[in-house]
Amino acid sequence: MVKYRPTHNIFLTALLIVLIIVIILFFGIISYDNYKRTNLEEDIKILNQQLILDDLYNNYLEHSENYDLSKKCNILAKQLNSQYGINRKLLDRLRNINKDAVVSTDNYIKFMYVLTNIKLWMHYNNFNDECNNDTKILLYFYTEEKETGSKQIKADAQNDLFENRLDKFTKSCDNSVVFALPYLPEIIVLNQLIVDYNVSRAPAIVVDDNVIYNINDFNNIICNK
Repeated sequence: MVKYRPTHNIFLTALLIVLIIVIILFFGIISYDNYKRTNLEEDIKILNQQLILDDLYNNYLEHSENYDLSKKCNILAKQLNSQYGINRKLLDRLRNINKDAVVSTDNYIKFMYVLTNIKLWMHYNNFNDECNNDTKILLYFYTEEKETGSKQIKADAQNDLFENRLDKFTKSCDNSVVFALPYLPEIIVLNQLIVDYNVSRAPAIVVDDNVIYNINDFNNIICNK
């Protein structure tokens, strides 16, 4: 009896089917990544629009005959708290996309987030000054540049160490806010902050006009302003 032997055509057909499935899956993943990035970009735009509305509200009240500082501060407090919550969720989504995506987030989205983050940070500083508020404001510069091998492992570990410590601090200090920014001096607005606060490397935390590079020094930071 002659046993049946698969021909080369069958093998090629099977290989072609597998290749088509892989291509479909790959482009499906790419499409889903693009969908998540598009949604993130739209949410960043919405948050930025809210910050612009805050600016308009401030400018309007300054020229209004019915200017009431206490009322203004109460409204701004609620708006800033809401915007800060959105901002933290956007950061988590941005990190998850960069971590899991086949193609990393483009620089446009990162730049949009950086600008919006800095703008919100400025709003909190103005809110503290104008409304005599005691929100504890922290700037966190994390390592963004990609390294190779053990250097990248070390950079990721240092970022994780700082972020875990900041997370514990914010949970124990209700009136604290943290603004995470990449340490990228080539971006003009970031370089201005880096120069103004004399930040020489990352990761680093700027709090009360002091720069912390050793995470153990963070234990000396108290909750109130």
